[in-house]
Amino acid sequence: MSKLKTKVAHFDRETGKSIYIYQYKQHTFVGEAQCHEDDMDMCSELVGLKLAETRAFYQFLKVKRSELEIRLQTLEGMVQNMLTSKSFDMTSKYGRKLQWAICETRLELQDCREGIKNIPKYLQNDIAARDALYVKLRKRRAGEEYKPKILFTDETSAE
Repeated sequence: MSKLKTKVAHFDRETGKSIYIYQYKQHTFVGEAQCHEDDMDMCSELVGLKLAETRAFYQFLKVKRSELEIRLQTLEGMVQNMLTSKSFDMTSKYGRKLQWAICETRLELQDCREGIKNIPKYLQNDIAARDALYVKLRKRRAGEEYKPKILFTDETSAE
């Protein structure tokens, strides 16, 4: 079975653009991330590459899902054909191996589907959280909103 390989991970500090490329079998998945023009002062290589890698991995999951669906249909069809034979025993060593392969494929397919469903929400939430953080950091740098708070440990010292 072929593995997912990282071909290119590149970050351009001047433009704020990150590119992450995965290679899997004959497929190439390109994930890109571009730092917003207003956030160039907070531009980070690690953040950009993480977002680009997540987008490339999302594309990989879509291809992997279709491969797993085909594999599952093939395995289930093979079991159905073998069950028509009187000499095949589903409790035999080979029958249990087939059942295990079907179960393993179903679990892997479920993981792919969950990833495909959750990655867009994850990206959206991550970008929104970073935007909120950048706004707070800019206010602190400008001297706004930075007022140290005094925490009281008991009620008598608060009065």
